[in-house]
Amino acid sequence: MAAYEFLQQRVKTTSDFEKTRRHINAFLLGWGGEFDRHNVQLNARHDRNSQFGGKTTGTLGYGYRVNEAVKLTANWGTAFRVPTFNDLYW
Repeated sequence: MAAYEFLQQRVKTTSDFEKTRRHINAFLLGWGGEFDRHNVQLNARHDRNSQFGGKTTGTLGYGYRVNEAVKLTANWGTAFRVPTFNDLYW
């Protein structure tokens, strides 16, 4: 999987805030595979925020199908969250 996301945000107000506009560009790559009883998934994402800079995050997942009814899984990942304009100004 490959994807691109663009988000533009703007605050409409009569108050004098430091930032009233920002944009976010995100690039995503993902891959998943199934090998006999094993499942693997890898994901990576890079966010570039005009107000807070850039950050790369990712996820790694593994699953093992014990039988038709039971599958054991383990996942690890990182995250990046910038404050919304409401978090900053409200």
